[in-house]
Amino acid sequence: MSDILLHGFAYGEELDALGQRSLGYHLLTPAGGTAWGHEVETLARRLQAAPYPDSWPAVDLFCSVLLSKGQRVVAVARYGLADHARDPRRGGLELIGVVSKEKLSIIQTLTIYRWLQWRRAGTDDLHSLGGHIQLAEVLATGLHHAAAAEPVPVVPIRLWQEGALLFGAAFPGDPDHHLRLLDPNPSDSWQWLPLVGADYPLQEHARHGPLVAWTPHLVETPGREGGARQLHLLATVVVERH
Repeated sequence: MSDILLHGFAYGEELDALGQRSLGYHLLTPAGGTAWGHEVETLARRLQAAPYPDSWPAVDLFCSVLLSKGQRVVAVARYGLADHARDPRRGGLELIGVVSKEKLSIIQTLTIYRWLQWRRAGTDDLHSLGGHIQLAEVLATGLHHAAAAEPVPVVPIRLWQEGALLFGAAFPGDPDHHLRLLDPNPSDSWQWLPLVGADYPLQEHARHGPLVAWTPHLVETPGREGGARQLHLLATVVVERH
């Protein structure tokens, strides 16, 4: 376990030299030279495209998926952030995480998740969140995942033949509130996505292993007459990929 190396990354808003003007969102670190950087940035951009309700406060959510070469991403997705545009908008998202080439247990990934939250809280410089760290150092911090109270049972929105399950989040922290759904002894290829939009290509991840994903419970979409149409979504249960 002490030999497992984690590779840090950070996707977020680039600011000018004075820290006052937005230069857009992209992968801030590592700056280049990694085989997985493009995949991580694509993941972050797709999460940022989720229709996050204006009435919801900013929230941190757990994220862990497999990349095309089998590496595991463990990250904290920070939704509902205001950008630094002249007229600030709340469509900002940060994805702070690590990539591991080795297998990780559920307990290890959730501990890494809490460590990532702690690490992000300690700096405003997202560029400093790259670099390499041994898993043993993360576990030695003593941080751990505190399970939420028994969550309200959830029911399926949509079951994809490829092995992806879509859940509806009734409030911002709902996905994290249901982390008990993760099997303590899952297959090595399990995956968990926080809030995504209706056009997120879930099948791409499902090809790598069983996937649980979440979407806002209430989504506004344009109606045929140009008005707003409310789509009320339900929630789901986890099953293994067949």
